[in-house]
Amino acid sequence: MEMRLLCLMALSCLLLANGDAQDTCTNVDDTLEDFKVKTYFWENATGFNNDMTCSWTMRAVNQGNKIAYQLTDINLGVDDHINVYAGTSTGDQNVLTNRTGTSLSLTIIGVDSPAVHVVLQTGNVMQATRQSVNAYFMAGSDHSGAVSCVNQTLVAGAEPQFLTTPAFPMAYPVSKKCSWIITSPESATLELTFHMIDIEAGDSAATCNYDGLVVYLPGQKDTPELLVCRRNVWVPETHAIASNQVQLDFSADDSDSYGGFVLSYKAILPPTTTTTPQTSTEGTTDSSGCNTEQTTSEDEPGSSDSTSSDSENEGCELVSCVIPIVVVIVLLFVAVVVAVVLVRKRQKGSSKKYTPAAGTEPGEMKKMSPDAEDV
Repeated sequence: MEMRLLCLMALSCLLLANGDAQDTCTNVDDTLEDFKVKTYFWENATGFNNDMTCSWTMRAVNQGNKIAYQLTDINLGVDDHINVYAGTSTGDQNVLTNRTGTSLSLTIIGVDSPAVHVVLQTGNVMQATRQSVNAYFMAGSDHSGAVSCVNQTLVAGAEPQFLTTPAFPMAYPVSKKCSWIITSPESATLELTFHMIDIEAGDSAATCNYDGLVVYLPGQKDTPELLVCRRNVWVPETHAIASNQVQLDFSADDSDSYGGFVLSYKAILPPTTTTTPQTSTEGTTDSSGCNTEQTTSEDEPGSSDSTSSDSENEGCELVSCVIPIVVVIVLLFVAVVVAVVLVRKRQKGSSKKYTPAAGTEPGEMKKMSPDAEDV
């Protein structure tokens, strides 16, 4: 009975939640960390409510960043529309005016502002069909190179670092060529993660004959690791490079530029193994021949083999235990012998009898000659 009641309560909550989602509009005010993608999706199977206004306000945490956004899966009524402002309110610059339509996806657009304000307004005509809009946001800046994107050398570490096309989040320039070499310690490999890709594909993604990014090991451009030229990709893609160095060449032709790419790179170091250091002794020795000073790790130059060191230490421990026992036994034996000798001497002295000499008076004892005395 209790289980049925819980199931009914859960179902009721779910139905109420869906009803609220259809009948209400929640305004969003959120922040964007560097190169972190945030996605929002509004959808109603029977149409948004009339005279509804909803908004997304996205603010870059780093005020030096700008915003890239994209609206996809747009399905609106004839009197519904979307506006985008370069700022935090409708009083800022309008960069997308009264956009509407069905089965529509806009291109990725860069906004020259650390904030963006997207407003959805519905009209008076009730829609009986599905309505939706999907929005992607990212804050970032140009990470193509300190001075130029040509012949840049980047050093990968354990923490991710970012690389972008020139001018990001604005569209990359036409007729642009860039090259970067990413290097890491010799024992490491590399990991590349694409967070956004918006590069003109040309005739096909397999040729990238218009714009494209080629990722290859130095000197092996004819057999690249990756060939990248796709549009409107926001799903992260991670690629392992089995080398401590990789080269990236980006080229754009003389027409049509797009959002470009954002990728992070980092070095993958081999796992470290920890061993318990064996110790050996050096320097002076005690009377048993065992070392008594200066311990050194087996990894240090001049240290002895761990097996021989262990056997030597075991021998030293045995000797150090036996010697005291032997000394105690000897001392006990000597003490017993001395005690026996003293007892016998005392018994012999007490048993000697003296006979009075003739002519002596009773009670007078004749003095014995020195030879008769006990020594």
